[in-house]
Amino acid sequence: MKKKLLVSFIVLIIANATHAVQQNNEQQRVLDLDEIQVLAIKKALPEELKDKAISLPLASDNDRVLPNLSVQTPSNPVGSTIHALNEMAGVQTIGGNRPISQSVSIGGLTDDRVFVGIDGVNNNLASFGHNQTRLLPNQSLYKQVSASQSGGDITYGNGNLGGAVNFVTLEPSDILNDQNFGGKVAIEGATGDKSGNANLGLALRTKDVSYLFDIVGVRNNNVRLSNGQTLSDSASNQLQYLAKTVWNISQAQTLKLSFLSMQNVGLYPATVNKQTSVTNPSSNFNYFQTQSMLNYRFNPNNPYVDLNFKAYYNENHFSSSPITNGNGYALPQDINVNTTGVMFSNNTKVIQQRLLYGGEYNFINGYDGYNSNTSANFPTATQQLYSFYLQDSWDIISSLNVTIGGRFNGYQSQSSNLSSDGSFFTKQASISYQVITPLKVYIGYTEGYRIPSIQDLYLGGNHPYSSYVFLRFIPSPNLNPEIGHNKTIGFVYAQDLTDTQKISVSGNVFLNDIDDYILNSNVSLIINPPLPPTAVNQNINISKVQIYGFNLSAGYQTNWFDVMTNFTYTRGKTKSAYTNDRGKIIPSGSALPIPQAKGMVALAVPIKMIDSTVQTRFDYALAQNYVPNNTPKVPGYALLGLSYQWQPRFAKGLTLSAGVDNIFDQYYQDYDGSTLVPAIGRSIYAQLSYRF
Repeated sequence: MKKKLLVSFIVLIIANATHAVQQNNEQQRVLDLDEIQVLAIKKALPEELKDKAISLPLASDNDRVLPNLSVQTPSNPVGSTIHALNEMAGVQTIGGNRPISQSVSIGGLTDDRVFVGIDGVNNNLASFGHNQTRLLPNQSLYKQVSASQSGGDITYGNGNLGGAVNFVTLEPSDILNDQNFGGKVAIEGATGDKSGNANLGLALRTKDVSYLFDIVGVRNNNVRLSNGQTLSDSASNQLQYLAKTVWNISQAQTLKLSFLSMQNVGLYPATVNKQTSVTNPSSNFNYFQTQSMLNYRFNPNNPYVDLNFKAYYNENHFSSSPITNGNGYALPQDINVNTTGVMFSNNTKVIQQRLLYGGEYNFINGYDGYNSNTSANFPTATQQLYSFYLQDSWDIISSLNVTIGGRFNGYQSQSSNLSSDGSFFTKQASISYQVITPLKVYIGYTEGYRIPSIQDLYLGGNHPYSSYVFLRFIPSPNLNPEIGHNKTIGFVYAQDLTDTQKISVSGNVFLNDIDDYILNSNVSLIINPPLPPTAVNQNINISKVQIYGFNLSAGYQTNWFDVMTNFTYTRGKTKSAYTNDRGKIIPSGSALPIPQAKGMVALAVPIKMIDSTVQTRFDYALAQNYVPNNTPKVPGYALLGLSYQWQPRFAKGLTLSAGVDNIFDQYYQDYDGSTLVPAIGRSIYAQLSYRF
């Protein structure tokens, strides 16, 4: 009876989460070189560090030229993906505490310069006027997320300029184990944003076919900031679900059908818009993304064939409706970016060499359902992307590996009578050497790239303010692709010191020289007295940009305690002058205001007598790089969290967690690409989950 009541309660919460006001997001601008990107790190330590020491695949893995920067297995049954990403070395997130608009940064780059994949398929964003509209899967729906350096994985295509983050969604077997039926339920509540999460997952196996359905609902109410202020107009509702069918056709063949839906609706707070005034209204927003995929794998257990084929359709919809009908900086929007694609790959092993080859084709269709002759519009346009790659990983001797690869990339873009096309070749190479059994060092050269999006190329029109136009966009159909030349040197060390002691340390240093970086520039100013001037903006290429930094991770595990830490540092500079979108001239050699540094130290102490674990976590960030008269100053901060977890032996599958984030209620600010955002204050949370 209790179990039935618990399930009913969870289903009720999820149903309430779907009853949201249809909402949208005011313009949040792309974090170009002249804008700051800042992380927000506020979550407690993972509930268990055992068997979750830093896991970095070695360079000999045949789908990567370089080892992953980090790999994370979600530790909370429900919770924020943003918090999980911030636990990873090399990864930073931008957007403050707001769940409605988040962006991932790797190697100092963000937005669509970071490949964000779900099961290896690019989760393209529908951006307009520099909004951030990419949704990320909830922790309940994926089993692993990995981060790789720019060009580090040859199978990742467009958008892998700064690096890649890839989410691997749950399989039915992850819930079933050896059963024919299984499930999970979880609920969570937090005081910081008065949020509530609920998750229900069920899996079933019948002979050679297994099924999974997993749903999660999240409600975020008006956020209480640590300075005591309540951020009005900040409520949102999220609903995500994953449906998957796996058919084991034979020992050599597997067919998967999956559908992932992610939606977030709410009211965007005016206080985080670029300009804040009575004429800059909040907006109802509705973000909606889906990914439908067919995945066929054929592996007849011979060294020549391991074929993987995927066909997919991604829908990305973003609508916005200002509550005062657009009389201000906020514009109505109804943006659609849909992608149809196929990809294939095969692994062949011959004479100590592993050949990986494959290709990908994408057809992207974008349009704006809201049309106005007096305002900027997302372009009605199409884009075709195609590529082919080959990689050879060769173990010259057991301790020495050489991996080389190349990828041919082409594109065609079209909008009305404007068009562009081109092709180019990117290269990857690495050498790794196992100095001793637990220690491997590597050096690599990899090239990542980003083809200009249909918005980069064709966005045009006026951005009105009351009775006059203050900003005018003009198309840029001749933009060149951005290409990054990333040089990396690093090491991976992992060893079991004893049966109860494990240690792992990894790190790398990188230098990424980027050609033809794309940003928005103020190309002219129209003077219309007595009205204020009108700025004319256009996307341009900057010939040279340089970004460099390092990542470091370490973990130590014993029967008595587990400790882990990581640190990420990035800096950069322009190697050619440019004019930013505010009309400021940025001279050659200027620092780039990109994420400078973030770090964390976490400690878990198991108390086995009472089936418990006490955890504490310290997160910090250094002040961000600052360009005078260009961007706001963003100070550093340090946050402390504490949590407790109970997993009773007499109730297998039951987990209870509770904790406090930002114990000292520190007031700090984050930067979302538009303005400084007051970040969330002290938050007390509790989680209850049960697997059956």
